[in-house]
Amino acid sequence: MTGAKPKLFYGWYVVFSCTLIIGGSVGLLWNCTGVFVKPVTVALGFSRGAFTLYTTLSCVSSTILMPFYGSLFRKFGQKRIMLFCAAVCCLLPLMLSFSGVLWQFYFVALVQGSFIIGLDVMSLGTLINNWFRSRKGLATGIAYLGSSLIGMVAVPAVTRIVEKLGWQWGYRSMSLMAAVLIFPVLIFVIKERPEDKGLRRYGEEEFENLEAAAAGGLTRAEALKTPMFWLLGFGLFLSALVTSGIATNFLAFMSDTGYSTVFASGIVSGYMAFMCMGKLGFGTIFDKLGASLGALLAGLVNFLAPFVLVFIGLSGMPYVFAVAFGLAYATSTVPPAMLTSAIFGNKDFTSVYGTILMFVTVGSAIGAPLCGFIFDFTQSYHAAWLVLAVCGAAATFFFFTATRLGERRKTW
Repeated sequence: MTGAKPKLFYGWYVVFSCTLIIGGSVGLLWNCTGVFVKPVTVALGFSRGAFTLYTTLSCVSSTILMPFYGSLFRKFGQKRIMLFCAAVCCLLPLMLSFSGVLWQFYFVALVQGSFIIGLDVMSLGTLINNWFRSRKGLATGIAYLGSSLIGMVAVPAVTRIVEKLGWQWGYRSMSLMAAVLIFPVLIFVIKERPEDKGLRRYGEEEFENLEAAAAGGLTRAEALKTPMFWLLGFGLFLSALVTSGIATNFLAFMSDTGYSTVFASGIVSGYMAFMCMGKLGFGTIFDKLGASLGALLAGLVNFLAPFVLVFIGLSGMPYVFAVAFGLAYATSTVPPAMLTSAIFGNKDFTSVYGTILMFVTVGSAIGAPLCGFIFDFTQSYHAAWLVLAVCGAAATFFFFTATRLGERRKTW
């Protein structure tokens, strides 16, 4: 007598676990960075530009080391690497709580960037690609929801802790929350491949007669020689510059504009909610309506979000911003994976995707301090938002052009 077939494909448990893992890493450890810009710089006497170099250094170390993670996964096993990365990343905010000079923040930033790779979109995107042949857009969207779902709760919670107990306890609370979110599912639920559970990729049966197509695509070396790779890369660089520049400086900007920290953190929760909708929405758009429309919409929201910030003092504009930026912030997760797969295929997905994500990390590295230094120079964020709006418009062009060229030139 054989056991009954499970009602729910195990890959969906992996997806929901990825939601918690990215929530504890990106949603908590990364999205809460902006909470500390004003309290830490005021308490320790740093300039905002100097302090926000924290994000630059973190992204620089990620950019340098990201291409090596594919080899590490193959040599030591992805789950083992993820566990080690989780242990390091959960300890880092605790270290920050005892920091008092700028170099200590910079050191932690370099370490965080080196190890958060094992817990962010590159690592989780590889898991999703291993488990899903069809409905990959939906699975990716759900998996990446955690960064916004957890961020929606964590930002106001950490803000309140900082207000009541000080910035040091804000960092300490982040260490505890990240560990609670990440370790249980990583230890007990995550499996690297469906074969580990005696299964096949979701939807594989639908493509049994198309196995060559399923494995088709370009290698990383081949992709690097195409204009689509560089167009997509530059588009992702600009969109990441937009989102990191806004996310890190937004709470300080709202405080300078005269809004209370409670109201501003509420807007952050609002855009995190729309980020959730955006991830599911973009996943559905890529699955049902195609990569070209998804690419166009991804670019347009990156233009709209900083443009709205120029008029943030007008009635209702903070709420318009919450919608626009929530959708824009979603473009840093779902579209890179979907566009990489759509344009370059699955033949060498992990290597191509890891290389493409280097553009995202470089953009993230530049965006936050760029806006911080513009503020230091002009004592206003107005010029920064205009620069980001131009970047968003350019990203729209690059995304759409890369996708259309990929569709026309696809021969695999």
